Amino acid sequence: MSTRLLILLASLILIWQIGPALGEDNATCISSMAVDLGEIGAASASISHKAELQPGDQGWFKLNVIESTRLMIAANADIDADNYGMVLYDADMKYMDSVKDMLMADLSPGIYYIRLDMLPHEAMDYTLIVSNIFETEPNDGLLEAFDLGMLSDSVVVGGFIEPVGDIDFFKFEVPEDGSGLLTVSTTDSKDDYSDKPMVVLYNLNESTGLYVPRTTGEKLSSLIQPGLYYVRVQEYGSQDDAFNYTLSLDIEPIVCDVEPNDSFENSSFIGDLNESGKLSASGCIGMGDMDYFSFQVPANMTVGIKTITDGDSSIVLYDSEMEEVDYNDDCEGKMSSCLESELTAGMYYVTVKCYYEEKEMGYELAIEAVE
Repeated sequence: MSTRLLILLASLILIWQIGPALGEDNATCISSMAVDLGEIGAASASISHKAELQPGDQGWFKLNVIESTRLMIAANADIDADNYGMVLYDADMKYMDSVKDMLMADLSPGIYYIRLDMLPHEAMDYTLIVSNIFETEPNDGLLEAFDLGMLSDSVVVGGFIEPVGDIDFFKFEVPEDGSGLLTVSTTDSKDDYSDKPMVVLYNLNESTGLYVPRTTGEKLSSLIQPGLYYVRVQEYGSQDDAFNYTLSLDIEPIVCDVEPNDSFENSSFIGDLNESGKLSASGCIGMGDMDYFSFQVPANMTVGIKTITDGDSSIVLYDSEMEEVDYNDDCEGKMSSCLESELTAGMYYVTVKCYYEEKEMGYELAIEAVE
């Protein structure tokens, strides 16, 4: 690692830990460029903002607290939390607190500013979350689950694994028009490099009439239909200390591919790729599913293929003889997939699947000529 990068890393870490005041003169300037998150009071509510930070960028946000309330502020990102951090300021740009990915504070009415910093070596997709919804005990079983109500939009709830070994259950309902891809993720207050809390999604087994685990992990993506669901949060492995966490649930409407397209013979043809053109498709991967697509290359060219997904995808490119040409699992450190290959004229196939067969995901597939 270069001396310049070490100095930059040390400087950013110092900013996150000390969080200096910016001074009243900067309030007007910051206020004009900050993303307005709106207002929040004592009534249960959550606010989320999705965007991207480029290397070295800062994101500024303005929040109006209209009633005294306890808030959690968290950032869910697609990179490690050691590569970004948050700083909280009051209306006069005086420093209040700084963290890596989750902050909890009792705030009085007034204007507050949040700064999200990004280290300068990679871009980051993130969701900034502000919420005053907290789980209440007892909620240690399905019958006692904390009720999140109808899940028609993103919701974030704060929780506490206390005492050590605690388990928290939540329940929510998906409305009749709410089918889509459910994403469940967590952040926590632990300072070490231990794993995030374990999350388990339950749904109804119609043959037995019982709610049973459907999928589990530190982050879940699952295709869901209208109905009642439960989520369990617990510590991963054995922890020595209690900790706070945030639980985020989001349903994204998604256009699925037309089945069956699970073989070369049944592949979905998505078109001819011109030298300046692009082809695209979207799909849903169920447990153990694999989607096949085909496209025509009219002349020799370099072709780039990638998935856009929050899941862990893998793609394989085949030629007209159904021989493997190229493969990719993780694209540039992310769980999406990408590859670039020099192709001759002819028919080609692409398969998309979830790296872990017991998982589910939604995705977009993009194919384009590379100059």
